[in-house]
Amino acid sequence: MQLELVCVTAADNDVPSFLYCMTHHCEGDCITVTDTNTLLMPFTNASPFDQVGSREALVRLTHLLANKVPTLHVTPKFTPTFSGTETLTGDPRLDAGYRLRAGSAAIDTGTPSAATDDIDGQHRPVGLPDIGAEEWQLTVFVPLVLRDPP
Repeated sequence: MQLELVCVTAADNDVPSFLYCMTHHCEGDCITVTDTNTLLMPFTNASPFDQVGSREALVRLTHLLANKVPTLHVTPKFTPTFSGTETLTGDPRLDAGYRLRAGSAAIDTGTPSAATDDIDGQHRPVGLPDIGAEEWQLTVFVPLVLRDPP
């Protein structure tokens, strides 16, 4: 079984863990979880894994931003294979609608992925996208002054 998560923002949930995997639910010999550009806050554990039988698990994390997540992985009965790049910590600076604000540790720290648009339908850049579901956009307001000709 394969599970792919791309550009996820998981915040302020009343559960201790973001993703719980138990290997006896998969067909075949392995479960593979690929998680790219995910923002997590706050969770006790990011990803608990448990094993029933002899099945194996492979976890690929790419550009994960964890804030107030003391334990990334809990593996009570076995050790899955972890492959990770760019696991970051920092303040995502989310507003009340879970959108990024200026100065967020998630801005321009992701990696290109299959997600071409964010949750609002805004196009993600070709370069470094933001981590999470929202792509931050700088908004500049320019005052307009109209005067009557002399």
